[in-house]
Amino acid sequence: MTPKHTPGPWKVEESQTSVQTLDIVKIGEHGREQVDPIAVVAFADLASITLSNARLIAAAPDLLSALRQIRSIVESRPPYENSSAEGDLESIHQLADTAIAGAEGKEDL
Repeated sequence: MTPKHTPGPWKVEESQTSVQTLDIVKIGEHGREQVDPIAVVAFADLASITLSNARLIAAAPDLLSALRQIRSIVESRPPYENSSAEGDLESIHQLADTAIAGAEGKEDL
């Protein structure tokens, strides 16, 4: 599936236009690939919270990729005889589906 978002990797950088924001930018082999940032994170009361929020946003493409891989592994595995383990895997599958659907702008997969 081709993503409808800017593919990763993304990185947090100091803003080139404001001292009160951090930019989330697309990084390629030779550094920043776009002039405009993917997202801009305004400083909260604590700079550490702002940086943490920006890092979480920048990790989004990798997190989405990991969830897709987890879902694929769960779907392709044989059923367990232990119903508790099977239920746990079904819960993981549902959580991954919900997060992926949200990232892709869909309500249901």
